[in-house]
Amino acid sequence: MRSDFKHDRRYALVILIFSILYGYGGSFAKTDFYNGVVGPHHWIYLIAGILALLSIGLFLKPTNFKPENLPWRSWKKRVPLVLGVFLYSVALPYIGFLGAMIPLIVLTSMLFGAKLKFALLSSVVMALLCLALFDGLLGISLGRGLWLM
Repeated sequence: MRSDFKHDRRYALVILIFSILYGYGGSFAKTDFYNGVVGPHHWIYLIAGILALLSIGLFLKPTNFKPENLPWRSWKKRVPLVLGVFLYSVALPYIGFLGAMIPLIVLTSMLFGAKLKFALLSSVVMALLCLALFDGLLGISLGRGLWLM
């Protein structure tokens, strides 16, 4: 057995354990707003099942992929992106979806080479489209922030 297969199997076991714990944790989820046979709580089991099946597939048939060391220039894009997603999740309850999503899309666009004017325009359009889709059409609140409540 080659060493890269060993790494795939190790990751497959980690994903399998995570999927089992995720499914177990989902058994405690309460959805008081829905009393039907199939409801929102079944999505947890669906995701856990798909993760478990994929991890079993990776364990049984590992890939020939060998991870490479990433050069520093690729980390210069990844670190700000991870930091931006973290700040988005921290700021979302306070400034709302639009206030948190627009700067994140601007940051992401500029990291991938967009000019500031295009990044601003596209971020406002994308954030408003997401808000219209989820809040308007699907009825899912994306968070208004403390200042709009």
